[in-house]
Amino acid sequence: MLVTEGYAAGVPLLKRALGRFCHEEISLEEGLGWLPLACRICADVWDDHSWSVLSARLIELARDAGALR
Repeated sequence: MLVTEGYAAGVPLLKRALGRFCHEEISLEEGLGWLPLACRICADVWDDHSWSVLSARLIELARDAGALR
Protein backbone atom coordinates (compact mmCIF):
# COMPACT_ATOMS: atom_id res chain seq x y z
CA MET A 1 0.00 0.00 0.00
CA LEU A 2 1.27 3.44 -0.86
CA VAL A 3 1.18 5.90 2.00
CA THR A 4 1.18 9.45 0.67
CA GLU A 5 0.18 11.33 3.79
CA GLY A 6 3.57 11.14 5.46
CA TYR A 7 5.29 9.15 8.17
CA ALA A 8 2.79 9.83 10.96
CA ALA A 9 -0.12 8.62 8.81
CA GLY A 10 1.75 5.46 7.82
CA VAL A 11 2.81 4.29 11.29
CA PRO A 12 -0.62 2.94 12.40
CA LEU A 13 -0.93 1.03 9.13
CA LEU A 14 2.55 -0.46 9.54
CA LYS A 15 1.89 -1.40 13.18
CA ARG A 16 -1.30 -3.22 12.17
CA ALA A 17 0.64 -5.17 9.55
CA LEU A 18 3.36 -6.02 12.08
CA GLY A 19 0.73 -7.22 14.54
CA ARG A 20 -0.56 -9.67 11.95
CA PHE A 21 2.95 -11.00 11.36
CA CYS A 22 3.30 -11.47 15.13
CA HIS A 23 0.09 -13.40 15.61
CA GLU A 24 -0.54 -15.35 12.41
CA GLU A 25 1.19 -18.48 11.19
CA ILE A 26 3.55 -17.96 8.30
CA SER A 27 5.17 -20.52 6.03
CA LEU A 28 8.91 -21.12 6.06
CA GLU A 29 9.31 -19.58 2.61
CA GLU A 30 7.21 -16.51 3.42
CA GLY A 31 8.84 -16.10 6.81
CA LEU A 32 12.37 -16.13 5.48
CA GLY A 33 11.31 -13.71 2.75
CA TRP A 34 9.21 -11.24 4.73
CA LEU A 35 10.35 -11.37 8.35
CA PRO A 36 13.70 -9.59 7.75
CA LEU A 37 11.77 -6.68 6.21
CA ALA A 38 9.19 -6.76 9.00
CA CYS A 39 11.98 -6.62 11.60
CA ARG A 40 13.45 -3.61 9.84
CA ILE A 41 10.06 -1.88 9.86
CA CYS A 42 9.74 -2.59 13.60
CA ALA A 43 12.95 -0.66 14.17
CA ASP A 44 11.75 2.21 11.96
CA VAL A 45 8.48 2.63 13.90
CA TRP A 46 10.04 1.97 17.34
CA ASP A 47 7.93 -1.15 17.97
CA ASP A 48 10.24 -3.05 20.30
CA HIS A 49 7.70 -5.71 21.25
CA SER A 50 7.02 -6.71 17.63
CA TRP A 51 10.75 -6.60 16.87
CA SER A 52 11.42 -9.01 19.70
CA VAL A 53 8.66 -11.43 18.63
CA LEU A 54 9.46 -11.30 14.91
CA SER A 55 13.23 -11.57 15.25
CA ALA A 56 12.77 -14.66 17.47
CA ARG A 57 10.43 -16.17 14.86
CA LEU A 58 12.93 -15.39 12.10
CA ILE A 59 15.74 -17.11 14.00
CA GLU A 60 13.50 -20.13 14.64
CA LEU A 61 12.55 -20.37 10.95
CA ALA A 62 16.17 -19.99 9.85
CA ARG A 63 17.20 -22.71 12.30
CA ASP A 64 14.39 -25.00 11.00
CA ALA A 65 15.58 -24.39 7.43
CA GLY A 66 19.16 -25.30 8.34
CA ALA A 67 20.39 -21.82 7.51
CA LEU A 68 22.24 -21.40 10.83
CA ARG A 69 24.55 -24.39 10.57
